[in-house]
This record gives sequence, C-alpha cells and structure tokens, in this order.
Amino acid sequence: MAEYEVMDALEIPEGSRQIVTVSGIVIGIFNINGKFYAYQNVCPHKGEWCSACEGTLTGHLAQGPETNRDLIWDREGEILYCPSHATDFDILTGESIARKPMRLQSYPIKVEDGKIKITLSEPDN
Repeated sequence: MAEYEVMDALEIPEGSRQIVTVSGIVIGIFNINGKFYAYQNVCPHKGEWCSACEGTLTGHLAQGPETNRDLIWDREGEILYCPSHATDFDILTGESIARKPMRLQSYPIKVEDGKIKITLSEPDN
C-alpha cells in the first residue's frame, strides 16, 4: 500500500469534487457534507474508462414518510449520475442505486493536517 498526498482539503469546497491523477489512476475526490470520498473515474457498468466522476451531482426520488405513494426529492448532492452509461451512484457508499451490486472502485481517503491523502494498492509485479 502506498499513501499519496494529493491536495489541500480547502481546494474542494463542500458539495463539490476535483479530478486528480494519482500514480496513473484518474480519481474523483468528493466533499459531501464535509466528508471526503475517492472513486476511480471508471463506470463499472461497462468496465471501461469514462468520465463517471465528472457526472452530475444530484438527488433522487424516494418514498415520503406519510404513505408509500408519496414521493419526495431526497439526498440532494449525494447521488452521482454517470454521463456515459446513465447509471446513478450513491457517493456515500459507491453503490449503484438501480443496478446493485454494481459499485464504483473506491480508495481509502483521509485528511491529515489539512491535506487530503489517498491510499492505493501497490501494483502486482
């Protein structure tokens, strides 16, 4: 495992993202409600590189609290819509909303001394 310092945490305001390249891997870093998430910029729908992490950050329709028939707009800014394959992902888990168990490839991420650090596995030799 190798840890990489990629940027200052202040460079990604809450509710936004940055796309970075770390050791040849394109990664989207998201700041959702003050917590950071890191995902490879590949949509698992086709298993090919695409701009999945550059898709729209949105919400989704969910059942309302009163009855099962009421729908409400929920989780604004926590759902990523892949523009290449029309697949939506929960940024908090990386899991596809509609195509379970499909999920984005995630990476361990942390903030230390105001710096964002991502851990990648060492490549196989």
